[in-house]
Parts: sequence; C-alpha cells; structure tokens
Amino acid sequence: MPGCEWREDPDGFRYLFVDYRSLDAEGRYAALRESAEELAAHPGMRSLVEVSDMEFDPAWFKAVKDANPRFTAEGPRVAVVCAGREPAARTRLLAFLAGGDQSRPFDTQDEALAWLKEQ
Repeated sequence: MPGCEWREDPDGFRYLFVDYRSLDAEGRYAALRESAEELAAHPGMRSLVEVSDMEFDPAWFKAVKDANPRFTAEGPRVAVVCAGREPAARTRLLAFLAGGDQSRPFDTQDEALAWLKEQ
C-alpha cells in the first residue's frame, strides 16, 4: 500500500518505512492501521516514519498513540523524521506516553536509519 512498505538497505538491514507526507487523511489512517498491524506481527521490528511538513491535528495524534503498543525492552524501535521543534516534541511525548525511549525524532532519513541500525 502507498505509505507503508518494507525496505532493505545495501547492508541487508530490513525496516518498515512509513511515509505519511503525500497521503490525504484517509490514506494516513490506512497507513497507520497497516503499520500497527506490522508492529503486532513483528515484535522487535525497526521502523522509519516520515512526517516532515505534515500537518498534525489532535485526532491524528490520539490515533497514533492508540494504534501503537506500549514499548518494552524487546519491542520495536521507531525513528521519526519530523524536521522542526514542534513535531520533535510530539514524537518525544508519544515515546513517553508509550512508556519508554524507543522512539526518537530526527531531521533526516540518514540520521534516523543510522540510529535504527544501532538499536
């Protein structure tokens, strides 16, 4: 589906890439549901989420919080590309509400992918 796909880098590192930027509201919610299903099906997976320049609203923020499981030490790691202070603060808040430090904001996909590979 557009917005949510498994990728593999040249080193063989596999991760779920979720790109909400070009999706309308209906597409965003569909991609969110699919990524939540992948999280449930693949414990410990790594995911890179791209939300740069995306408009957020309270309903979307709540949907993201509700769709994601509480993080555990063995759980997924999520790198969020969300250039800007406000989106980064939202990402950190979601990580806090999920009970851990398994989600972090980044300015670029390269930075995000490097962090995921270290986890």
